Amino acid sequence: MKKTIINKELTLLYTEKFHIMSDKELVKFCGIAVNHWGICDEKNHCLFIVSWTKSGLLNFLTDAKSVIRGAERCMEKNLHNYRRTDSFTTTIAQRKAQSIRFTYEVNDAELTQIGETSVFRADRKFYAIQYISRQCYDDENRGVCRDILQSVALTV
Repeated sequence: MKKTIINKELTLLYTEKFHIMSDKELVKFCGIAVNHWGICDEKNHCLFIVSWTKSGLLNFLTDAKSVIRGAERCMEKNLHNYRRTDSFTTTIAQRKAQSIRFTYEVNDAELTQIGETSVFRADRKFYAIQYISRQCYDDENRGVCRDILQSVALTV
């Protein structure tokens, strides 16, 4: 297992089959690399991405439910045939997190992707953790990503 520290306050463990995504890869999959960190398992077609907001007063005026609704509106607009399949509350890094599971189709191929996004607050920031997998690999990848999620901890 490899351990990493993200944004100087979040740690997680991941297996050797993942590589840390370059800024170029983050831009390809997220549209931006700033305030993003990710790992990729190319063989099993799995992405695990962490993003965060900047600290600010505005973050005190909202909650994780509102943040995830905004993220979902963005996904609805940008992902072909986006469809939410579930929403639930979970715990990440001992914090309450709002989560959604979803599917979408890749525009240029006949592929269905499965994803899960979870949002939680840590002090003056929100963190969003997302995994994306091809549908045919989802059963295996979801278990691997659950293990990564369970390892997430705040360093402060």
